[in-house]
Formats: sequence, structure tokens, C-alpha cells
Amino acid sequence: MQTKELEGKRKVGAGLKLYNLIGSYYLWLLCIVLGLVVYMTGADSYVRARNIYFVAAFLFLVLFFREFRFKRLVPLKIPLILFAIVVIFAYLSLLNAARIDWTLKYINFNLWLSLFFLIFSYFMMLAFSRKHTNFFVFLIGLALVIIEIITIKIWLAHGGWPYRSAIGLTGVIIFGTWLLLGLAFGYASIFVFKGPWKILGFLLLILALASLVANNTRTFFLALPFMLILPAFIIKYKYKATIIIVCIIALIALFIGFYNYSGKLNPRFDAKAMVKNIHTVWSVAPGEMGRFDVNCATSNLCSKFSYPLDKKVHFEESSLIRLSLLKSILLAIKENPFRPNGYYPREFVYNLEKNFWDYKDVRYPFAYVPAHDTDIKDGNPHTYIHPHDSAVSAIFELGIIGALAIYLFTIFMFYVGVYIYRHNRGVYKFWGMFLCIFLLGESISFFFDWLILFAAQMVLFVFYGITLGIYAKTLLDKKLKRGYFKSL
Repeated sequence: MQTKELEGKRKVGAGLKLYNLIGSYYLWLLCIVLGLVVYMTGADSYVRARNIYFVAAFLFLVLFFREFRFKRLVPLKIPLILFAIVVIFAYLSLLNAARIDWTLKYINFNLWLSLFFLIFSYFMMLAFSRKHTNFFVFLIGLALVIIEIITIKIWLAHGGWPYRSAIGLTGVIIFGTWLLLGLAFGYASIFVFKGPWKILGFLLLILALASLVANNTRTFFLALPFMLILPAFIIKYKYKATIIIVCIIALIALFIGFYNYSGKLNPRFDAKAMVKNIHTVWSVAPGEMGRFDVNCATSNLCSKFSYPLDKKVHFEESSLIRLSLLKSILLAIKENPFRPNGYYPREFVYNLEKNFWDYKDVRYPFAYVPAHDTDIKDGNPHTYIHPHDSAVSAIFELGIIGALAIYLFTIFMFYVGVYIYRHNRGVYKFWGMFLCIFLLGESISFFFDWLILFAAQMVLFVFYGITLGIYAKTLLDKKLKRGYFKSL
């Protein structure tokens, strides 16, 4: 609500003054509410956090309805077009969905709510002043710090390494999204702020690294070095080409060093054994990969095609299951890469069996889940509900065109983050770097699991809306656009 602007144009009555005053204070309250939402979703209270968010959005609409103009959505035209493509292919996927009612519910609930989160946060950021944004970012940082401290506390209470710490019931890997946010928050602070705030950034980075160790998820450890060298590519400075080359060489040296040392580590981290045997494993069908899992010797949760077991080659179970799922889904995509097969990550097993093959086929993943972990009660074995690779799963669910829209959406948001960083100062500059570091880490992690559940997606699209709001303000300030930006 642009109170001063309105007062300058006309006399304001007592009722309108009170209305504007309430709106002014509400923006500060809204900062607190959204900070609380970030904390609550990270602490596994998604439903309550979502309800609080809806109430906050409703009050914002009541108090700031004059801010809503369609021409203000022009800076969102690219993400909205890409989002529309995803929606179209999501609805087309109903033609091949095994459970249409579940898939339709997911589309209506997940996609349209995500769009609501984005647009509301966008208009909210247009109404925010820099002071509001500073306060809001401070509260986000506080929420992430509290989450990190609780994570470390749980980890220590369970004896430390190798315990995998998480809050609530969302799962260790999915919960790690908040820890990646914490890492990006602390690390971005170092490159933007000065003096004591920079020192605080270093402390936040150390805390975030400790929480990632407590979470003990391999995909985040893999993403970490890429996140750490990313600012070298974004920041403008002297001898940039030389420093980037040094960073790349250091990164390669790090991976080579880890590779050579990994043979002494737990099988979960034994990259040397994985690289040595991956060609042998990948050369067989998905249903046959269980022959390399020693646990299949005593388990009834392995495909009949996995026997006899291989006596020479053994592969770490979790990684082997992911390879089996990946090859099965790639074989399915190969049959028709443009066909959407049901937009709902948790429906993968149903859609795979309806449209392609089941446990009787050697192309079906070798690993089955216990009967009590699936709601398919037909007495037959079934694999995991999700292929543990969100990037590839998107192609299976939406077809290559729908998935490409998601990829381009993410790339566009990364571009916006870089643009914001390079054309702003202070908190806006910080937000651009923060988003870029997080997006890179999360994108790398997407190749190894399903990280964005309902709760995380709500927060992610809130952050997208905030980013696009700052982007619109930046375009206005730099006078890079004409016409529709003059009245933002």
C-alpha cells in the first residue's frame, strides 16, 4: 500500500487514514507471520503453517486490494507462461494416470496453490519497503538458525555420526531442504554485507555446515562444493577468469582426492567401488540389478530376476536401488518421451505398472517395498512410489515438453537471482545471491531424490514470488522497461 503516494494525490478522510494505518502496521505483522511459516513448515507443521498463510493472504487482500492490477503481472509473463505449460501437460497426463482422482487432486492442490503462493508473495514484495524486507529476511534467518540448532541438538542426543538427524516426520532427505536454505543464507551474507554482519555470515555458514553433517545426506555433500564456488561465477572482480580456473581445478582435485580416499569409508561413501562397478551394474536390466545387492540373499523384497547373486561385484544398496529405478524409468520414457504418464511423484509405481510393466517384467526395478508400506493390497510385490530422481521423474510425469518448462522456469529464476544481485545493494543484493546458491544446491540434489514436498514447495514459491517482486522493482529503478512499469 503506497500510503504517502495516495495522501499526496487527495485529501484522506479519518476512516481512510485509519485504514491506511492498519495496513502499514499489517506489513510488519506479515513479516512475522511469514517468518513463522518458514519455521513451522521446516518443523513439520505444514498444515498449520499453510492455514496461517491463507489467513495472512486474505487480510493482505482486504487491506491492499487497490494494489492488485493485472498490468503489474507483466514482469511475471515468462514464469507464468512456463507455469501454464506445466499445467496443460499436467491435465493431459490424466489420460494416462492410473488413479485419476488422486492425480487430479494433486494437480488442483499442488499446482494452483503454488501459483497462489507465488502471486501473493509477489504483490506483498511490491508493497514492502526496504525496511520491511530487512525485517522479513532477518526473521527468515532466525527461523533457519533455530531449525539448524534443533537438528544439531537431535544429532548429538543420538550419539552424533553416523546418525541422520531431522525434525518431524518429513524424512531425512526432504528435511534437508531447510538446511540447504540455511547454508545459502549464511554464505550469501559473506558476499554482500560488511563488518560485523560479514562475521555473522561466517558464523551462520559454520552452523549450517554442522547441521548438514548432522543430517548426513550424501546428495547435499555432493552439492556443497558446487554451491561454495558459485559466487566466483556471479561476482564481478579482477582476474575473474584466472580465479574461476583455479576454482575448477580445486574442485576437480577435491573429487579426485575424495575418490581415492573413499575406499576407506563407509560403503555409502565408497565412490571408488561405485565407479569401478557401475558399468557392470548398468549393463543388466533393472530387475537383474539385485544380483549385486548382498541383502537379496536373505530378503524376499528382491526381483526373481536378481538371482543367482554375483559373487564378485557388490554395490551399495541405496545407490543400487536408485540405479535400478533410474534405468526402469528411462526405458519407459524411451518408448514415448512426449507422453505425460500422470503428474504426481508419489504415483510413479501405479503409473509405471499401468502404462508399462510390473514385477513380472525384467525392466521393472528389482527392489520392492514391504506390503505395509504400500496401499496396493493385491498381494503382488511393488517397487518404490517415487524413482528418487526428480529431474528424470518430471519427464516421465509430464513428457519432455512439460519437463522442459519446469527446467526453463528454474533457469529463469536463477537468471533473475543473478540480475537482482548485480543491479542492487543491501538486502535485495543479498536475496539474489541467496536464491542462486540455494537453487543450485537444490537442483543438483533433485537428481538423487524427491525433495520438494507440499510444505517445501509452498516456501519455495513464496521465495519465488519475493524474488520476482524484487526483480520488478529493480527493472523500475533501472528504467529498463517502459509503459507498464511506470505505474508499478
